[in-house]
Amino acid sequence: MALSTQPYKGARDFYPEDKRLQKYMFNRLRSVVESFGYEEYDAPILEPTELFASKTSEEIVNDQTYTFIDRGDR
Repeated sequence: MALSTQPYKGARDFYPEDKRLQKYMFNRLRSVVESFGYEEYDAPILEPTELFASKTSEEIVNDQTYTFIDRGDR
């Protein structure tokens, strides 16, 4: 069986030329919004399902997110 080299749906590779453009755009956006007094905030990419469920609708939790159980059965 051959391994697929296709990225997962919704994910992509950023090769150097594209990454340079992305970094430029993000840095420009950052400087503009900071000039209006906004500050950057970085949240974890994963959070407990219960916490996410308390912040949004049941439809989004059940139909538009993935739930993983880790080795600690959490």
